[in-house]
Amino acid sequence: MENNFCSDEAPSLRCEDDIHPTNDLNMCNVNFLNSSLDQKNDCGSPQLFLSRREIDELYDLSSFLISNFERMNIPYFLYGKSLLGAVRNHSILFDDCKVSIAIADSEKEHSIEQILESLLSIPQDSVIQTCPPNKYTYQNLPKLGFYRVISSDDPIFWVDIVRMRIFNSHDDLKTKFMEDRRLTDAKSISIENTLASIKDSFQKNQLSYPIYHFLDTSLIELQPFSYISMKELFPLNRSFTFGPITNCAGPRMPIRVLERINGKDCFTHYEKVNNNKGFLEEQNHCNEGQVKCRLTSDQYLPVKHSQQRDSTTVAHNYESFKNFLSCQKLIENSHFNNNSVATSLTTINRCESRKIFPRISQTGGAFNKDPNLKDDLEKKKKWFGYAVRVHTNESPKALTFDKSLRDVMEPHIAKARRKREEWRMKFVKKIGSLNSNSSDQIISISSNFGVPYPSLRQERSFLYDKENYPLHLILANTLGISDLTMLHEHAIKDKKEICHPILHPVHRHDFHQCYDNFVTGFCIPLLHSLAMTQNVFTSRSCDRNKPDRQMICYRYQAFPCIRIIRPGEFSIGPHCDTAYNHSVGNINFHIPLTPVYGTNALYTESHPGKEDWHPLATKSLGLGYIFDGARCLHFTCENTTSHTRVSLDFRIAISYHDSSESFSNSSNEKNANDFIRKIGDDISFDQYVNNMLCSKTVLEDNYSIFPGYYDEAFIDLGTGAHYRNQTFSPGPYVYKMRQNPKLFTPDRRVGFPF
Repeated sequence: MENNFCSDEAPSLRCEDDIHPTNDLNMCNVNFLNSSLDQKNDCGSPQLFLSRREIDELYDLSSFLISNFERMNIPYFLYGKSLLGAVRNHSILFDDCKVSIAIADSEKEHSIEQILESLLSIPQDSVIQTCPPNKYTYQNLPKLGFYRVISSDDPIFWVDIVRMRIFNSHDDLKTKFMEDRRLTDAKSISIENTLASIKDSFQKNQLSYPIYHFLDTSLIELQPFSYISMKELFPLNRSFTFGPITNCAGPRMPIRVLERINGKDCFTHYEKVNNNKGFLEEQNHCNEGQVKCRLTSDQYLPVKHSQQRDSTTVAHNYESFKNFLSCQKLIENSHFNNNSVATSLTTINRCESRKIFPRISQTGGAFNKDPNLKDDLEKKKKWFGYAVRVHTNESPKALTFDKSLRDVMEPHIAKARRKREEWRMKFVKKIGSLNSNSSDQIISISSNFGVPYPSLRQERSFLYDKENYPLHLILANTLGISDLTMLHEHAIKDKKEICHPILHPVHRHDFHQCYDNFVTGFCIPLLHSLAMTQNVFTSRSCDRNKPDRQMICYRYQAFPCIRIIRPGEFSIGPHCDTAYNHSVGNINFHIPLTPVYGTNALYTESHPGKEDWHPLATKSLGLGYIFDGARCLHFTCENTTSHTRVSLDFRIAISYHDSSESFSNSSNEKNANDFIRKIGDDISFDQYVNNMLCSKTVLEDNYSIFPGYYDEAFIDLGTGAHYRNQTFSPGPYVYKMRQNPKLFTPDRRVGFPF
């Protein structure tokens, strides 16, 4: 017998030979389950429903799907018994043979079937995590309302994937039932009963719309209480442990959700299947035919993957779960009632909380940390913001970079230099190098070798019309505050709570649309006019004979990074964006939405390696900055002013459109020396550098692997055979080519608050 639990006193597993695979997905091992849950082994715990091999393969299948959902920016989360297992056991449940995953309806263009079809047919050289060919397959189960992914060889375990959509009102939910053709008039009574039960549950749990519920109405009838309110679901909690899979996504308030759906006793009892009919109904999400039995302490232990058994991880057991449950309930009640009693606990990572919670005592309704945790101050002393604040005696004025301050900053600057240099060496190797005669071009980080459009990367400020693009007003209205500079005086102190409306597609729509209009209506035309004056778009006479139009593609960040730095807060130390795997082709835009000055401003250097630190400050709104954040080191200090700084950061890269690639679009993949030799006297090296746009190689970064982070807009240069008979081109205008013009849904790649 082999041990699959997480301690030496854990129960034994039966051998693989005890289970024989069957093609019947529902009838497999019913008899064994009925008997094994009543049996005790030498350690006094029930045996598992699946064998070691089957458990490993179920985890492997779940890991394959979850990791690719993450990469594809699909808003998934664990639900049902899988969510219960993640909370109660940090793993699958001992009496379960499946994993349940829900996908929040975020107006994605592809259905679950299309997503699964693309995942299970990915070529092996793809950047997406792959699996052996034909190892997994999927089934559409319309009667049950979900898709089932199974192993092609051993369909004894599976992963169920269901879609949940948003309902904004009770009438919206009722309309969905009436529109479903499968529901006839004969079922009208059943429909009314289902809607009435959901309404009663709403009143009992003091909830309000909007909610997420199953897309399939037959599944809603089977599980009417499996809805999740917006407040309970978002922002998703991405710190669940599920066997070998860490940082899984789940609802923000899992305890409330599980107690409503599975009953108040779901953390102390499990449901035992009494007969074959009960097992089948359980697979159809029905609770009839089941008997609840009290859990033993051993049944709180995780069911581990075989590769985890020898790892030295923090033990999860009944005692640690009790501590977590009591604290989590207090946190959820505090959030639900808009109370700030436990806001200090909300930032604790759930995985780490299992270590911390036992050392927290409750006195008079407030939490007091153990004195042993005061070493946080020692860690803080190593932070860049803290070091600068202490050196300047907490002065709110703009920094004066004398020798003493530079000495304080040097350890942090040196680390940033080293990371930037590591990126530069990889970049030079990636695009090829010049011959020895031109090697001096690439000695320093200040060299522009291989870097697109350096003439556009020079730091400059610009003015924009804040009346036409009232980003500050719309953001303040979205957050429900009147003055962004005084955001730190908000009654709610948890910044994530304040910014929670941004997570809601309906609430953030106006701000998102205004931002998109600002980028496409102002920022891109601004860059294009600068590029035209700098002669970045080299157009030779032969280009007019090309059959295709020459179009410039402006790839821009689909949703901005929102920076909120309250007094006493610190954002980030010295760094450049390429060190975080952003494309060197990106040009950074910094848009303050409040006055920025002194220590609440962003500091940068004017050119890579120059280290002439200065703030990007403004006393009034309507002023923005362009700078080379991809290569220039920049940082923030600890905000010692009396005002909150709110600003937007986003990136734009420029390339030729694929259908009309010019020499500049392919030059980065070629040796620059070969390129210069090929074009002869038509262009010099300096012109080659200044006129080069981004190639596909340069555009690639960790944020572009999957769609959603970047959007694209295009401008026609007015060259090519299309304009051969025209005296002049119609002039540049910005447009999008996407058939679906909907705004992309932001995800955690954007950063806070996602």
